[in-house]
Amino acid sequence: MGKTRLAIAAAGEIAQDYPDGVWFVELAPLIEGAAVLPAIASTLGVKVAPGRTLEETLAEHLLDRSLLLVLDNCEHLLEACAKSAHGLLSSCPRLHILATSRQPLRVLGECIQRVPPQGLPLSLPA
Repeated sequence: MGKTRLAIAAAGEIAQDYPDGVWFVELAPLIEGAAVLPAIASTLGVKVAPGRTLEETLAEHLLDRSLLLVLDNCEHLLEACAKSAHGLLSSCPRLHILATSRQPLRVLGECIQRVPPQGLPLSLPA
């Protein structure tokens, strides 16, 4: 079981706690940190409001919503993921983020759950 499968299973277990849903943002295909916020916005179906930044628009959209945002595969965009998570969490009191990464984001309030490598079975079924 990998990080993604574990995050999906964990999110499924607590989905009922989030009336506005659980939203999965796949970051592995992204190359640049500048693409993190647009990926989140795209997943949520949010378009930038005229005269506002994308972060402001997202924060406004999420302000009164209770939802879980799963940011999957943050390790190659660590700084951008941390900045985005910090900004959104600071502005949106009912937002929770579950991030998968090989390294911590180092965001205030972060709770790290280390997952040991999964070994192969000693014998494969015939």
